[in-house]
Amino acid sequence: MGPKDKYWLVNLQIVEEDEKGKIKKNKEVHLVDAFDVVGVEKKVKEMMEGETREWTIQSITRSPIIEVY
Repeated sequence: MGPKDKYWLVNLQIVEEDEKGKIKKNKEVHLVDAFDVVGVEKKVKEMMEGETREWTIQSITRSPIIEVY
């Protein structure tokens, strides 16, 4: 693992309407490989491009994960 390889936990809030018309706020956790927080935000925006549901980044935290095999 080089100095540029870091994993980040990203908590997203997804807002969607259920079948009864009730608004629900769901949380999703994503693991992102990026150099810094700016890179994480860029990757998440690219990943969520075209998403019709409203979403926001709630938090970005450096992950204790060292390596993924």
